Amino acid sequence: MSVLERIREHPARFLIPNAMTVARPVLGWQALRAARSGDWKKAQVKNLLAWISDAEGSVARPLNATTPFGAMLDPVADGILRFEMALTLAPHFNNFWGILTTALEIQNIAINKKVQESPLEPIVPKGAKNGTAVEGAGVVLFMRGVEKDSEVLKTLGEITVTVGALMRNASYRTLRMETRRSNE
Repeated sequence: MSVLERIREHPARFLIPNAMTVARPVLGWQALRAARSGDWKKAQVKNLLAWISDAEGSVARPLNATTPFGAMLDPVADGILRFEMALTLAPHFNNFWGILTTALEIQNIAINKKVQESPLEPIVPKGAKNGTAVEGAGVVLFMRGVEKDSEVLKTLGEITVTVGALMRNASYRTLRMETRRSNE
């Protein structure tokens, strides 16, 4: 019996993805505290780990450890992390990029809420997951720019975060249109 098969049969297998989900806002909070104290290197590491922990679904599926609780907990953890990152970056973000990204995120929350309330099984589209990864990379890039006092890196980070939010927005809009069609 392979290691993966043994893990799939073990009742504790559910702890792995759920621990990753719970770790996300905790790591985000640690990143926020590190950034506020001026330790941008630590903030970058904690932030990167927080965004990596968003891959818990990719861990849960092969382990046969998906649960309704995990599906409910994931968007809550995502929302908390985004709020923490907004608090961390807002004092340093350019107003234009900050307002644009905030508007996109508010739209993303509203569209995703409608999608999740549809009679179909709740789903996070692949484009939204990719957008989340791009946003995470943008946050790390932006934090690096703050640490190095580099306007170029900060601007690239702001643009990358906004592109990630746009990717998520387009993905949620497409899924929302598909959901509407299936309800007709």
